[in-house]
Amino acid sequence: MDARTRAPVVARSPVTVREVAFGVDAFYLSGRCSLPLAFWEQLTKSKAAAIDNEGPVPFELGEVTFGVAPMGFGRYAIRLEHQAGYVGVTDSSKLPTLRFQPRAEFLHAIGVPGTVQWFRRVFTPLAGELTVSVSRVDLFADWQGWQPTAEDRFGFLSQAKLRDTHEDDNRLTGFSFGRRR
Repeated sequence: MDARTRAPVVARSPVTVREVAFGVDAFYLSGRCSLPLAFWEQLTKSKAAAIDNEGPVPFELGEVTFGVAPMGFGRYAIRLEHQAGYVGVTDSSKLPTLRFQPRAEFLHAIGVPGTVQWFRRVFTPLAGELTVSVSRVDLFADWQGWQPTAEDRFGFLSQAKLRDTHEDDNRLTGFSFGRRR
């Protein structure tokens, strides 16, 4: 008996924690290259047509057809849309020429190496020498049997100075480590 509550003390069996899934949830690539002027002009004309059309217009790049959107992609003037993901294109010397944000289903279907290979295969013929780098990676892990607490945030190894906990109605829903400027 618990002396404070007069309730019987029930022995609990240890909870088994099992990893259900883990991997890369988001993976963004940057590509540095020199775009041919004629290609840039074709893109800007297609964007103007997309604005007039109030929606994407088809744009063929080798064997792959993209849609050129009427809006940009963040700081990128041109937004190419495809079932594989989004590509931002710029002529600014202050940014990488290309930014590729694959859709989650594409990334999960062919994996990180396949995603990089697809990006290279599509854009290298256009750009000639293409230097690809990773600009962002988001990881995920799903666990069964673990009921995390806010204090668990200290159990993660990270170089990030910022650690946020996310709660919904006093129930912990997740953690975020680090923040981009």
